[in-house]
Amino acid sequence: MQSTTPPLLTLSYTISPPVYEACVVMLGERIKERRLPRMVVVGGVLIASALGFLAYLQFYLHQNDTALSVLALLLFAVGVYNILYYPVLFERQLHRSAAARFQRSPYFRQPVLLNFYEDYIEENLALGQSRIQWTAVSAVYREDAFYLLRLSADNGLIIPREKLDKEDTHKLDRLLFRKISH
Repeated sequence: MQSTTPPLLTLSYTISPPVYEACVVMLGERIKERRLPRMVVVGGVLIASALGFLAYLQFYLHQNDTALSVLALLLFAVGVYNILYYPVLFERQLHRSAAARFQRSPYFRQPVLLNFYEDYIEENLALGQSRIQWTAVSAVYREDAFYLLRLSADNGLIIPREKLDKEDTHKLDRLLFRKISH
């Protein structure tokens, strides 16, 4: 897989837990922005349905059926969960999940060597080597702690900015601007 032309840029680094966690949190925030409005609407509908059902049981049927009341309370609880999931539970779950994934994955325990060529990016790891065509990069995120070259919904290249000197940062910015359509 070795190219005969020299790379445009070569980066060598490891990914630290804080950088990986920052990347996961950034992606999680994007998911939260998309899903929160729908979850709040669904939660509100479930709560309104539960309250309406309880009112119907009490005031129209004049019944105090325990099974139906429990069903209405379950609807209410699921509605509250839908409304509170992203604002209260999601971020904590995201941090825990990122830490666990970092510890489990052999990818994070080894150095990464990226060679950037005109037509592709070559990733060299102890686990193996892969070639990524520039067309496979669907998005680039440039955050304070990292660059993320998004390859799919659950895959990408994380490049820690703390590992780059000023010249490499400038070269990478120019290369990404030139290669990724805006």
